[in-house]
Amino acid sequence: FLRKKSSDGQFNLFTDIESKVKHHMRIAFFLLPIGLLNLFIGLFNMINNNTSTMLYSINIFLGLIVGYHVATQIRKAINLKGQKKIFES
Repeated sequence: FLRKKSSDGQFNLFTDIESKVKHHMRIAFFLLPIGLLNLFIGLFNMINNNTSTMLYSINIFLGLIVGYHVATQIRKAINLKGQKKIFES
């Protein structure tokens, strides 16, 4: 168990910048196939008219939402890398 008194400040599992960057990239690469799969299934169903409009719209929408979160995680990692360069120089 990891315990820290709340009076000592906020608990951070990832304390150095490099581990934070790796954490954000792991999240991004975990979500990436999920988003791409949703987009692929939605586009495939839209092209082939296999399902109702509502179903493929949901898949495409979910794929775009996951894609947004992937981009957010990558952006956070890039910003942290920029901060690392600032602190090192």
